Amino acid sequence: MHSPSLTTPEPATPAACMAALICENAILARHLAAAQARCQQLPDTAGAAASVATPGPAATAAGPARRRKLHELPAHAQDLLLALSFKPATLRSEIEKALARLRGQPVQLLGSEADLLYSALHDMGKRNGLTEALQRRLETRHSVAVRRLAPLRDAEVLRQIWLATVHEAARPHEDIPAMLWALLTHPLGAAQEVRALAEARTWVFAQARKGQAAEDLAAAQRVSDLQAELGRLQERLQQQQAEHSRALAQVRQQAATWVGEARRCQPAATPTAPTWVSMHAPRPRAEARSAVAAASGNAEPPASKASGPEPQAAARTTAAPSPVQGRRVLCVGGIQHAVSRYRSRIETLGGRFEHHDGGIHDNAHGLEGRLARADLVICQAGCINHAAYHRIKQHCQRTGTPCLYLERASLSRFDRALQGLQTTVSGPGKNPAP
Repeated sequence: MHSPSLTTPEPATPAACMAALICENAILARHLAAAQARCQQLPDTAGAAASVATPGPAATAAGPARRRKLHELPAHAQDLLLALSFKPATLRSEIEKALARLRGQPVQLLGSEADLLYSALHDMGKRNGLTEALQRRLETRHSVAVRRLAPLRDAEVLRQIWLATVHEAARPHEDIPAMLWALLTHPLGAAQEVRALAEARTWVFAQARKGQAAEDLAAAQRVSDLQAELGRLQERLQQQQAEHSRALAQVRQQAATWVGEARRCQPAATPTAPTWVSMHAPRPRAEARSAVAAASGNAEPPASKASGPEPQAAARTTAAPSPVQGRRVLCVGGIQHAVSRYRSRIETLGGRFEHHDGGIHDNAHGLEGRLARADLVICQAGCINHAAYHRIKQHCQRTGTPCLYLERASLSRFDRALQGLQTTVSGPGKNPAP
């Protein structure tokens, strides 16, 4: 016996079953048309067939003696009977049992449902163990319909019973396969075989269309349910977002209230901007002399009574000392041959001068130590590399060290920057204009 290929089973879809049945129906329609044409050309043969289809009183009294077997039916009737009478799992089990009895060992069939049905039909053209087993199974399953049609000998009555089953059956999926088996194996069923098979296939097509329509309706209902669920979730999300927005507004309002209360409860705040006058800067010489004179009892004349330009300059110096006095000033970049002039200007103002060329010739790692020691940084950005510039900026922002940024290196800009220190204060992270 030909066995199905050992492949993984694939479920047959309703669309595939419908397509196969449509093809078979078209083939049967062509065969029926050809048979009708032959009957018209041979009137005697048609009359004989009609007499067989409608037996006379003698034939009805005696009747044929035997019902047809499964292997005697045409192949297109066998596949329809097997497909309608057995579920795929049941048909696979029955074939495996029949083959196991023939071979004397357990058999397991692999392959799809179509492969299994094709393999079974391959050996149903003759009587064998498989056809005998399926014959007994069909007789047992459809015994009620077989007993109902067995005593009938009128073709028209058989026809009416079959049509009533197709159109009015209470359980069509059980009654139609049973009645089709009883009709095709009936002694008078050969004359009604073509029409009965065509009508059975039409019923299969209708069931496939209903199944597809039911699947489409279920899919549409599922989509509608999902859309409704999506709408509910979107509405819920909007409500949650609105609630979160209101809660956030309340939190911000409460935080603003707390900040205001904290500011009212705090004492007068000191200015946060760094001052240019050092708290630890040495006292001017005039103030030192005044303090010594006052201690010794020989006070000098007050500065306000002094005349001439020198006493006035000394008074101004005493009132507003240099912002770099007593501070360590780090000059980064600039003109190399003008470093001595930078030094003289800073030291003239009472500051301590350090210089770094910004990584042009000096080691860039040495810049960190000088930045850590510096009280004031003058960065001439046009003459240093980017790494040094960013390192200076980050250090001043982190430590709050005042820093003056000069876009170009020149002595005039350097002098204007030093003069602007009297009125311009550079906070951490700011770039004062020179």
